[in-house]
Amino acid sequence: MLTATNNVISSNTKLPGSGEEEKIIKASKEWEAYFVGYMLKEMRKTVPNSSEGGESNYAKETYNTMIDEQIARNIANNGGFGFAKMMMQNLAKQQNVSINKEMLMKAYNGRMQ
Repeated sequence: MLTATNNVISSNTKLPGSGEEEKIIKASKEWEAYFVGYMLKEMRKTVPNSSEGGESNYAKETYNTMIDEQIARNIANNGGFGFAKMMMQNLAKQQNVSINKEMLMKAYNGRMQ
């Protein structure tokens, strides 16, 4: 969003394409992925452990952590639960940055609700 008074742009307004939009989108998606990953990790704790298959607990935990992280990234990169979108809107408002629908569609590979 550009604001001008006597053809002077306000110093607290970010210029379009200043890179702030991309930073906000990336940070919001990463936060949602972290949050979803944390939820998956906590949900996994409720499942009883079994020692079947001969896997050590460490190897199984490492594998589950990697799977949960990838699932969380996939969820966040495909629209997620909407946390990232809400965060983007709030951060953009605080930073005086405009994130348009095309940017959101690009950020989510055209899969935005």
